[in-house]
Amino acid sequence: MPFFKKKSGSGHSVFEERFERHKKLGAGGFSEVYEVTRKSDSQKFAAKIIERKRLKDNMGNLELEIGILKVIDHQNIVKLIDHIEEKKHIYLIMTLITGGELFDRILEVGYYSEKSAAALVQQILSAVDYLHQRQIVHRDLKPENLLMLDTSPHSPVIISDFGLSAYVTDENQMRQSCGTPGYVAPEILLKRHPYNEKIDCWSTGVIVYILLCGYPPFYGDNDNQIYDMIKTGDFEFDSPSWDCISSSAKQFINCLIEVNPLKRFSTQQALHHDWILSETRPEVDISTQVKEKLKTFLAKTRWKKAFNAQKAIHRMQMLTGSPSADENGAAGTGRAGNSGNKGDEGSEGSSTE
Repeated sequence: MPFFKKKSGSGHSVFEERFERHKKLGAGGFSEVYEVTRKSDSQKFAAKIIERKRLKDNMGNLELEIGILKVIDHQNIVKLIDHIEEKKHIYLIMTLITGGELFDRILEVGYYSEKSAAALVQQILSAVDYLHQRQIVHRDLKPENLLMLDTSPHSPVIISDFGLSAYVTDENQMRQSCGTPGYVAPEILLKRHPYNEKIDCWSTGVIVYILLCGYPPFYGDNDNQIYDMIKTGDFEFDSPSWDCISSSAKQFINCLIEVNPLKRFSTQQALHHDWILSETRPEVDISTQVKEKLKTFLAKTRWKKAFNAQKAIHRMQMLTGSPSADENGAAGTGRAGNSGNKGDEGSEGSSTE
């Protein structure tokens, strides 16, 4: 049964009745995200406000996203608190995430080691394993979707943006080509369909690689060059960046960035690997070398994201005749932990076709 039905034009807003809107946190092609306060108890949340008329044929995708978010309850996953349907808008009330992106936090810390990285990866794997046990695939794991709940030193990592998530049992979804260049699994590029939840394990392996050296395993002047490297699993542990990294960490990454999904580690196997469980991981401070490379990597990634978002906004304006970007606000990631839904032109998740 559909979640959404057309509401009567009574002019009464349930959202405005329940929540007070504050500063704008970000925007995408179909939505804007605001910090809000719930009037009944003064709790703060993030509200993703989706304009119905812009969704067009994407309503079914949004229904799937909300259906998945409604059944998720894990300390390392963004939470859907409520959703409200009105005539012109749909409101998703989400966890307010104030700690920024995980990779930005790494740039801020004074000390960082393999042990630090493993503790972060364990949280990520715990959340992804929770999803996989419920037959849910995220399908767009990447650094931008790994956030810190708050600014405290021991803030948990939060997985966000379920706009491309799906049930592994849905073969139609598991045949779609989707993801973000650099993190997409080879079976998607090679069209070995239907794929399964292990595409998330590949993406996690790519993230772990970056966490330990500050740059990605797959790179190129364009997406096609990156895809060629991914299809063959062509990556290296370059010297000198990897000289001080343990063989256990390298083995762990090799088991996740494995082209053959049958041989690739599951989340359960990864969680039980010695690199995650061992208390004897190297305590060598790798912060300087990682930060140096990570700053460059993030600068390139964000420039590309901003450029693509601006192009997407322009395409949307041409299609809808909507106001300029200056009037709508620049496209960005609203820190509701849920910046876009499938087909949202302002979302970084993209088709790989």
